[in-house]
Amino acid sequence: MTEEMMDQALEGVDMLHICGIALSTSELSKQNALALAKKAYEKEIAICFDFNFRSSLNDEEGMASLVATYNIILPWVTIAFGSLRDLKELLKIAVESEEAIVESFMLQYNISVFAGTHRHQNNHQKQLQGFIYQGSEKIVSEKVTYEVCDRMGTGDAFVAGILTGLIEKWSLEKTVKFGVYSAVLAHTTVGDSPVLSKSFVLNYMEKQVDVIR
Repeated sequence: MTEEMMDQALEGVDMLHICGIALSTSELSKQNALALAKKAYEKEIAICFDFNFRSSLNDEEGMASLVATYNIILPWVTIAFGSLRDLKELLKIAVESEEAIVESFMLQYNISVFAGTHRHQNNHQKQLQGFIYQGSEKIVSEKVTYEVCDRMGTGDAFVAGILTGLIEKWSLEKTVKFGVYSAVLAHTTVGDSPVLSKSFVLNYMEKQVDVIR
């Protein structure tokens, strides 16, 4: 990707989202993602990064290179999505509690918002729970029971839900709840691009009604 192409891609953009898979699919993909992120950072465009780690794309030999790449891109990032596993096993942040791990990560890389999900199992029922950290504030959602038609794209649906709440300046409670319900509903659709309007998710979130007439 040339400098001119990057400038054109970022024209009029308020936020750039980088999926962590782009750092693992190929060397060209990685270099393009880093170059675009750097350019966005220089233009003071907010950068959102999702670890989205895939062990199938990274052998033991490539892990050191991947972690080095994380350390390049994370200082440019404003909003990050991931799991405690990403922080503990990939970045090797070794402190005792969940809050301390996240606090250390956000402080080290100057991250403004960190969010992710926990998956639970209760009497054969699958449950999803979201969390979000902003500064010293932490909000954890209720556990929402869901059924799986297709898991593809459900993490992306959570990310889209959280970003919607942040952009619309909702409370953190509403934001993480919207993210969770976006992901839960995405489990009910086939493919990685569920067609779910904001009004549909909000209606289901508040009323548990899946048909709007």
